[in-house]
Amino acid sequence: MSKCAWCGRPIIWIRGPDGKRMPIENGFTPYKRHDGRGWCNKLYTGAGGVIECIILPEDRADEADGFAHMFHVCPKKPSYHRPRPLTRREKFKAQYE
Repeated sequence: MSKCAWCGRPIIWIRGPDGKRMPIENGFTPYKRHDGRGWCNKLYTGAGGVIECIILPEDRADEADGFAHMFHVCPKKPSYHRPRPLTRREKFKAQYE
């Protein structure tokens, strides 16, 4: 288990369905199976499987069909990507422009 670099919340890294690493929340989220109609959420098993479902609030956890992990969306992560560092050649050119 590790911590998010921006908000410090505990996260777990798993391999998603496409084989890439993805961060998920450490805690479990109650869910109800999706009936196939309308909008749904995606939760993840610890093995990287995907469950299409409807997320329930904590006070309705007794109605849940199961519990799974939610994808980690950091509230403090900047919305832009960090710029690529300049190469030595680009730094040299920038000095003389």
